[in-house]
Amino acid sequence: MLKRILIPLEDSVFNISVIKYACFIAKYQNAEITAGVYFDSNNIENPLGVNTESGILWYGKSKNESEVMAKETSNNLIENFKNECKSSGVKYSVDHEIGESFDKFLEKSKFYDMIIIGFQSNFRIKNKKLSSNYLQKVLDTESTLVFVVPKEFKPIKNIFIAYDASASATRALHHFAHIAALSNFNIKIFMSSENSKFAEECVVKAKDYLRSYGAKNVQTEWTKRE
Repeated sequence: MLKRILIPLEDSVFNISVIKYACFIAKYQNAEITAGVYFDSNNIENPLGVNTESGILWYGKSKNESEVMAKETSNNLIENFKNECKSSGVKYSVDHEIGESFDKFLEKSKFYDMIIIGFQSNFRIKNKKLSSNYLQKVLDTESTLVFVVPKEFKPIKNIFIAYDASASATRALHHFAHIAALSNFNIKIFMSSENSKFAEECVVKAKDYLRSYGAKNVQTEWTKRE
């Protein structure tokens, strides 16, 4: 079961999809979503401001064009996030510090159950260019589950599991069983192996495992790898 979901808000085409997927999962899990604004820069010594009950309190007034733009963008991202969460009826919060470096996000993510991030990410205000560099950094943290989403949100109904009985695949199967509302999905487990008997036994056992967690619609398929 998930209790805490963390998402980085960004000024890109993936942002609304990230929020919608977070709301979709949070609703099934009765989890809380925390969102924050983090930038792709190692030169950030202090955040732009702090989130308070009455709104964002910005630190000082700046004539720097990039900083003014960053504050306006951050405010819009946070308001869109709040509105989507309210519309979906899920619990949410905003990270206290606004406008920290993305490395701060990676540190904070250790204390959440899941990170949701776009397939490509852009945490810049100027010189925008979609890049997967920061997605790779997130994946490399290893300590927190990562859910990577496409540009368009589609409610999850059908799930395909490629299973090879390896340690990593088995861990993924366990994590999936622990966090998903399995009774709501159509699931298919697929395996390919040189040993047909081994493959058949593995998919049956994997199916039984998911059923013990409430999965109702589970199909299996295996092929003999030549």
